[in-house]
Parts: sequence; C-alpha cells; structure tokens
Amino acid sequence: MSDERARRWPEPSPEELLKALRRAGWLLEQETATALDAAGFQVTQSWAYQDPDEGKSRELDVVGYKELFRDADANLRVSAQVIIECKESDMPYALIGRTTAPSAVPAERNDILAPAERVTYSNEVTPEGRRILYVSAAEYLRLHTLTANPWARDFEATQLVRLNKSKENWSASNDGIMQDVMAPLSKVLSILRGEQEAANGQWFMNKSARYSERYPAHLILYFPLVVTSAPLFKVDATNAPAQVTTAPWVTLRRRFNSASLKGTYRATVVNADGLEDYLESQVLGFANAVAEEVAAKPARFVTDRDLSWSR
Repeated sequence: MSDERARRWPEPSPEELLKALRRAGWLLEQETATALDAAGFQVTQSWAYQDPDEGKSRELDVVGYKELFRDADANLRVSAQVIIECKESDMPYALIGRTTAPSAVPAERNDILAPAERVTYSNEVTPEGRRILYVSAAEYLRLHTLTANPWARDFEATQLVRLNKSKENWSASNDGIMQDVMAPLSKVLSILRGEQEAANGQWFMNKSARYSERYPAHLILYFPLVVTSAPLFKVDATNAPAQVTTAPWVTLRRRFNSASLKGTYRATVVNADGLEDYLESQVLGFANAVAEEVAAKPARFVTDRDLSWSR
C-alpha cells in the first residue's frame, strides 16, 4: 500500500476489526450458527419473513431445523426447530419473575404442535344435548412427563431489563427490549406454526395413501431463543426480599394482544457461553425424549379420537 493510500483509507488491525465486529454482534450470530451446526441442525442465517403488521420483509438472525424421527408407515415425523435472535451486550440483563408450582395438568403451549392439537375422548348424547370432551395433545401424549419438558420449569420471567452503569449508580431499563426481541420471535413462531397447522390439517383430511406423502403428520417442537453475550441475573421476586442469582438461561414469558399476535409467547434467554449445553440438555434432551416416545407408540400420535382415554 502506498503512503498516499494509507493516509486516505486507514485500515484497522485484525484485532481492531474483530473488536468492532464483536461489538456490532456479527460474530455472535456466526458463533450461534456454528453451535447449531455442531448439534446437528440444518442452519439458515438471516431468515427472511414478512412482518404481518407492516408487510415489510424482515430477518431473524438464525433458524435451525432437525428431524429426529420418521415413520414411513404412519407417515409421521418429529422435528425440532430453533429460532434465534442474537443480542451482543457488554452490560448485564436481569430477568424478573416469580416461582410457581407446576400444574398437574399441562397448559397448552404454542411452541409445541402435535398432529392433532386436541383429542376427543368423550362423545355422548345427554338430556341436555350432545357432549363432546377434549384433552390437549400435551396431556394425552404425556409430554409433560418427559425429560427436560418445559412444563417442569418453575420459574418464568415476565420482565427483561438491561442494566447500565453510570459513574456512581446502576440503572435498569426495558426500553425497546420486548419490541426488539419478543415481538420478532413471536411473529416468526406464529408464521411457522400456522404453516404447519395447515399441513397437519391436510393430513387429517386426506389420510389415503394418495395424499400421505404430500401431507405427512408432523409433531414439531419450537424453541425460541435470545442468545446474548450479556451476563444473566435471575431475580426471583416470589418473596421479599427478592433473590438474585446468576443463570446460564432463563425463560421469558410475554402476553400479546395485537392484530397479528394474541396469547402468551415464550422465549428462553441464553448466555452465549451456555448455548451448547442448553442445546444438548434442554432442546435435544426434550426433543429426543419425544422422538423415543413416538417411536414406541406411533399410532397414538396420529389420532384425534380416543374414547378409551380418561383422566
């Protein structure tokens, strides 16, 4: 390089370049994709989707897909899909919530989609008319009893805040966090789920061999994640004074009531240093347990009616 060019176009050293890329979050996205790839997922970066509120094209940082089971006879598949927003931060995050006792009956969740979301277990005529009773797929299939199942978690945060250090004091703010993190993840989950619900609906409408390959029954587990370089503090405000601990990951819950999003959505905030462990112990821990259960009883997972079932 000539001296004249060096004066006109200064160049960073490799160390300075990497530091700039690190601060901007580009390296975190690449490292997250690498971790998913190492865990056996098919990885897509900068996954494009149409914002249902604004109609604009937007991008999610990383999406990973992994098929865990396929039964050709039942034409049934089990898969896990991880959807990720990456957030680089040199300041900590705090996740605030309360401890709750797990329910004996698992609540329905929008991050788990079975071929039949509900199973009819009673259909009888009474003096008051016909009575049809349903059970959720999660309860019918006993997904809440499996390894690393999400119902077993007794703590969910309802607030995610960023901590900032001034000269004398720490401050906490959630400005823009929910809109920047939870809204995109929830929109993508809603889009993916809607597409698969339609495909599963076609399977139940067309169970003949002619349609079975085109519309396979699909049980899919979605894992929305926020992967961050920030240290995470879990703040359990169940009792006073609130208890503060560091954590490798914490699940965050948010309720939406907008034109495109209605209901409760969840995402797990994961410190980047704990991502590989989270993928192995929680994502694949639960997904593999579900796949093993399906392999043992595939017919049970493709029914929407079982009059022999009782709670």
